[in-house]
Amino acid sequence: MFKTKIISLHINKINLIYARMHNDKPYPAPLFTIGTKLMFELHPQLQQDCLEIGRFSLCRLLLMNESRYPWFILVPEREKLTEIYQMNMADQTLLMQESSHLARGLAEAFAADKLNIAAIGNLVPQLHVHHVVRYRSDPAWPAPVWGKFSPAPYDETEIAKVIARLKSVLPEAFEWSSA
Repeated sequence: MFKTKIISLHINKINLIYARMHNDKPYPAPLFTIGTKLMFELHPQLQQDCLEIGRFSLCRLLLMNESRYPWFILVPEREKLTEIYQMNMADQTLLMQESSHLARGLAEAFAADKLNIAAIGNLVPQLHVHHVVRYRSDPAWPAPVWGKFSPAPYDETEIAKVIARLKSVLPEAFEWSSA
């Protein structure tokens, strides 16, 4: 408990220094916090539409159950987030690192012609970042994949192939789901 109080005091000082450096305008979220995932719940629509692949240190990695496109979603495991700017600076940085690592891995593992990466959230307000591998030959090219077709779900064999490709490019620290 004593160590936690000291850390909290240092974090508060860092946040105050930031505010002073920026004309006493506090950052919209603390720069650094002692974060917790205790209250995080995945949005029901994401639970329904996706398969859980595993976790980075900040984000849960999901696979959209749409076999026409390798379509992945990163969801920061923080409660009540709808926008990236609501995250503290440490989490924003970590999100960008995890997104970049995933994108680099997807481009390599799936030989993408293009990656579509977006945080839209018009239908699902919980902050989530889509990473869609695109090919010039895919059925929706060059249009967005959203709502283009009714989903074509993966079968077990296809899921195993996707996971095998990911295992070759994701870091050892990635925590794979058991399901």
